[in-house]
Amino acid sequence: GLETAVADRIQSHNRDRQVLVSSFNPLALRRARRHLTQSTPLGILRAQGWLQYSYLFSSSAADHPHHAMVNEAYMAWAKQRGYRVHVWTVDEPAEAQRLGALGVHGIITNKPDLIRASLNK
Repeated sequence: GLETAVADRIQSHNRDRQVLVSSFNPLALRRARRHLTQSTPLGILRAQGWLQYSYLFSSSAADHPHHAMVNEAYMAWAKQRGYRVHVWTVDEPAEAQRLGALGVHGIITNKPDLIRASLNK
């Protein structure tokens, strides 16, 4: 399936430590994990609720909450569990700055140039 094709592409280009595979579908991530090395992090995209699929993350844990879910308490919760937090989809510079100040590890955006410039100020 698609998960196998993605894993094959990642491995054929020796990018297992340079990519992060994410999905809204926890079952797709579970299938992908079977074909990826443990050094390839997985991230579940979530719009609400707390992480319920920690079994997916045997290494390189990543959580991908909607940006509106993230505050100081959320970051403390994630840090305590060792999760790297990558938020989605942030296209407003002020929101990117707020999240950067909180210490998120990554920002998913449709406007990388604008967001990068706002974070470099």
